Amino acid sequence: MTQEKIKELQWEVLPYTPDLTPSDFHLFRSIENFLHNRKFKSSDDVDLAVSQYVDLKNPKFFSDEFDQLPTRWQKVIDCSGDYFVE
Repeated sequence: MTQEKIKELQWEVLPYTPDLTPSDFHLFRSIENFLHNRKFKSSDDVDLAVSQYVDLKNPKFFSDEFDQLPTRWQKVIDCSGDYFVE
């Protein structure tokens, strides 16, 4: 049913690639680096640390990541879905 709808809408399905997974976006790598080697006693402590991370970032940092998605998608298409290193 999903495949039929995709055909009906004439959508192009991009191949799976780790280059487009959210965990590989610079945003998530940056959070990971910020939290690296920290020990948390509770989920509230994690929430606080992530909130501090967000507060330290300029809003442009976040919008730039999402603005780059079309370019990243095109690169995946150009590479026929093969993994690439930036």
